[in-house]
Amino acid sequence: MIDKNLLSMLICPSCKGDLEMTFDLLGCKKCLKQYQIIDGIPVFFGQDGLGNDLALAHKKWEEFYHGFDWEKELVAYNRNNLTYILKHIEPIIARSTFVEIGSGASFLCFALAKMGVQVVAIDFDIAILRTAKRYFEKYHIPGYFICANIQNIPLRSDTIDLSAGIGVIEHSNDITLSLKELSRITRPLGFTFQTVPAFSLTTLVLNQRYGTIPHIPVLKNIFIWFHIKFLKARHMICGYEESFTSRSLRKLFRESGFEVGQIGFYDYNQSIIKKVLGNTLRPLIKLRLFWDIIFIKAYKKKDSL
Repeated sequence: MIDKNLLSMLICPSCKGDLEMTFDLLGCKKCLKQYQIIDGIPVFFGQDGLGNDLALAHKKWEEFYHGFDWEKELVAYNRNNLTYILKHIEPIIARSTFVEIGSGASFLCFALAKMGVQVVAIDFDIAILRTAKRYFEKYHIPGYFICANIQNIPLRSDTIDLSAGIGVIEHSNDITLSLKELSRITRPLGFTFQTVPAFSLTTLVLNQRYGTIPHIPVLKNIFIWFHIKFLKARHMICGYEESFTSRSLRKLFRESGFEVGQIGFYDYNQSIIKKVLGNTLRPLIKLRLFWDIIFIKAYKKKDSL
């Protein structure tokens, strides 16, 4: 069974029809498809028909979360990431509705829920969602969890106030599908905050330990061949991953129904890169040529798709 409020937010990802609940199943009234409910989590994600990019990402993240210590990692997340994210998604309004895509352990949802925000965590790994839900319940923190593909989000249109994805949308060979879905579910003038790898000397050199592929014509095909065909995804520890220029990212968001508010260097705790550069060269990381992560905060247009 799932909460009635969550049920009212859900739609069938296949046909966008209304859903009804019968014991441990959700059924679509329109196309008659059925979806499981596992530990109170509706499951819309299945690997059937996935492209190689998402299938690879799913496999790698399953491996990453094996033996995951949720409480220990929460402490590290709050120390190394949370402050940097919160300053970008302000103002945070109580009772607003927030979606974290590629939520994994759902640490951002956990923090915002404690601030009175209604949170929805979406990820394609049911195991980590079950773990997150268990700890939310342990600490009496409210939150909704959905196992789904972010390229086909099972939420009603124009219902979300804000969303975020920290290093998520780059794991698809076609991020336009994810962006259009984010635009669809966002209320007019609502916003999304996303971070992705920046196309730079840093990602061309250091990020090859992650198998990062430039979102650049010709270069993209060369790097795909090298990392996936030749190396068999050996270094792609997070699965398929692309890097972007500011210009290409701005264009992708605009074409998906967003108006770009801010875009720039994501100044988080880059401890590994700072260690490599040393004290003298650390300021280089803020130069565009050396950016490793780029952020974008974009608002849904009133007359969007």
